Parts: sequence; C-alpha cells; structure tokens
Amino acid sequence: MRKSFNSKRNYISSLIVAKASQPPRRIITTAFILLIAVTVFAAPLLIFSDDNILAEASATHAYLIAEKPDLCGDVNDDGVVNMFDITFLVSYLYLDGPAPVNPATADINNCDSVVNLFDITFLICYLFLEGPSPACCQNPNEADFTIAARHTYIRSYPEGGGVFIVRLVPGEDFSGEVALSLDADPLLNAELDRYVLTVDTPIAEIAINPDQSAEIKSYVINLIATQAGDTQIVTFDIEMFDWSSAGINEAIAKRDPLIQWLETEHPEFGNFSNQEWFAYMTYPQIWVVEHWTFLNSEWEMRICFHVMIPPYDWSMIQIRHRGEWDPIFAARRESDGTTYEIPISEYPTFYGY
Repeated sequence: MRKSFNSKRNYISSLIVAKASQPPRRIITTAFILLIAVTVFAAPLLIFSDDNILAEASATHAYLIAEKPDLCGDVNDDGVVNMFDITFLVSYLYLDGPAPVNPATADINNCDSVVNLFDITFLICYLFLEGPSPACCQNPNEADFTIAARHTYIRSYPEGGGVFIVRLVPGEDFSGEVALSLDADPLLNAELDRYVLTVDTPIAEIAINPDQSAEIKSYVINLIATQAGDTQIVTFDIEMFDWSSAGINEAIAKRDPLIQWLETEHPEFGNFSNQEWFAYMTYPQIWVVEHWTFLNSEWEMRICFHVMIPPYDWSMIQIRHRGEWDPIFAARRESDGTTYEIPISEYPTFYGY
C-alpha cells in the first residue's frame, strides 16, 4: 500500500517538474484550464452552499456608475486586461478580496449594473476563447436622480384616507425610467397611481384607505425607487387616531355651494357636481375648524369650515389636479354667501400637508 502511495506521489512530482520545464505558452494554457475549473466548479459550490444567503450576497454586487471606465475589463486597475483581472474578480466575489477601484470596469457583460459570475466567464471568453470584447457602461451617473416628497407625515383613522405626493427630480445626466414599489402594512390599503416615473411623467401619488381593523398606532410606508442599479427609499409616517367620518353630511352641505359657485364662475375647471367622491377628515382630532378631503380620479378637493354660528361660519375650498404637485385654485365663502377667490397660500393647512 505504501509503495503504491509513493508511486502516485512520485508520478505527481514528475508531472509538476515536467510542467515546469514546458514552454511558457504551455504553462499559461495549464493555468488557464485550472482557472476555468476554479471558476466553473468552485464558484457555484460557494453560491449554493449551506450558507446560501451570505454566499449569494457576496457573489453579486450592484453598483451606481460614478466614473466612466478608462479601460473596460481592467478590474485591478493596472492598465491592461489580462488573466490577473479574472483572478481579481474571483477574489472579489468569492474570497472577500478588495473591490475594483471603479466597479464599472468589472461590469463587462453589456452593462447589466451588477458584477457577478457572468462577468468572470465573459472575461475568460474574451481573453482565451475569442469571445466578444468587454462592454462596460459608458454613461456615468446614469441613475442620477432624487425622489422628492411633498410631505412625509399624515394623520388618518380606520376607514379614513390620505395622500402622499412624490416627484422625480432628474440629475443633469439622467435618462430612462425609475421603477416604483411599495412596502406597506396591508391594513393601510396603500396604492400607487403610477409605478414608473420619467422626465415626462415625474409625479406619483400614494393613496391610503386604512382598513376598519387597522390598529390605533403609527405606521410606516417605504417607497422604493430603482434605476440602473441605484435604489432610493423614501419613508412616510402615518399616525392613526381613534376617529370616524361622522359629520360628513355637514361637510357636504358646506361643499356644495362652493362647487356651484366654482362651476359658474370658473367653468374651465369642469363639472364637480353629481360625481362620486371618496371623503375623509384631513386632520382627525382638529376642532373648531373642520378639514375634509374629497377624492375622485381627477381631483383632490379640500374643504374647511368654521364650526361656529354666523357671522363666523365661513368655509373654503382648494382644488388640485390628481397627478400634479401643487393646488391650482382656492376660494372662500362668507357667512352671507359672498364667495371669492383667495391666494392658495391663504388656505389653512397643518402638519405640512
């Protein structure tokens, strides 16, 4: 048995000596075969090991293009593209090695905004198998954008409502689309009116209609905006109150004369009568002056009124096109029925919305 083992050891030793004495081209070929073996067989074992979640996280890296790559595929930043860039990528992805100075140089398989095993195999094919040339992203700051929120806090109540408004603010080099998604408690019944933002359609709304069983507590909604590997999260807070929409009839009684005046004096806004509206108190637990919001697919209408006897029982209206950032009109009705336009800034609001 020992003799057999020694024979195998001597054979391996002689093979190593023979390889070492071969011309440089044979050495490179041998190293290349070993490298492919490590890449093709060892990397998948790492990815699908028992520690799968950790392995997947370390084997795929998303990035935001911050700098145009000088030489696509020059992962180790030494001025040339060769097999050392492959070993650098293997170390980075699977052995906790250093990251590329410019991650864009490592995303060589047609700019998919992630660095992973496919970039390694792409580089191997390019260097040794006459594959296509590396194709890095050439548009720096492609995901140059910000998501602005008109407000990030509202009050609500079970079976109440609320609206958040967000806007895409593109950077100088922005292009393409931003995808939106929501992370919210199902009891809030939160919905986006638009799931993609562009320069031409930059505004989206998040409407909530909390379920009757919603708890009286604070809730959080996360809006996730993604483009070209860049993700931004905007957080919204909803404070739930033990409240109801009792008093809606009085709100409608105050609304209707304002609507009639608006349709007569400003027909350019269209017809508001005989439409279905979803109504809720804008600010639950606010006394003396009540605030209501009426929503349909086209308009957000705000009504507020002083709950006092004449001559202090005034009322106001403010309207905003759904899908627009700012209100476009406001008016006030006095106790004697006199109604007139007012600056939008004179319509009272609280808590930033």
